[in-house]
Amino acid sequence: MSTISTTITNGVTLGTVSNPPTYASPLTITSVAAVETSGTAVYGPATAARTVVNQGTITATGVNSDGILLKHGGSVDNTELIAASGGVLTN
Repeated sequence: MSTISTTITNGVTLGTVSNPPTYASPLTITSVAAVETSGTAVYGPATAARTVVNQGTITATGVNSDGILLKHGGSVDNTELIAASGGVLTN
C-alpha cells in the first residue's frame, strides 16, 4: 500500500513495493495531491491486477495519453478528477 500526498509531475508505475516512481498497489492519491504528466499518469503493468484510490487530480496531457492504464485490470475508486487526452481509464 502506498500514498501520494503531493504533486508529482511524472507518471507513476504500480508494483509490489514503493520506490518512486514505482508505488505499491493499492495506491491512494490524497485530496491535496496530483499526478500530472504528458504521458500515462498511472500505469499498472500486466503482471497483476492493481488498485487505485483517487481523491485528488490525475492529468495526462500528451497525445493519446491515459489517465490510468491497468494492463491486467483491477479497480479504481475515484472521487475527484481524472483527465486525459487518450483514455481516462483503460484496462
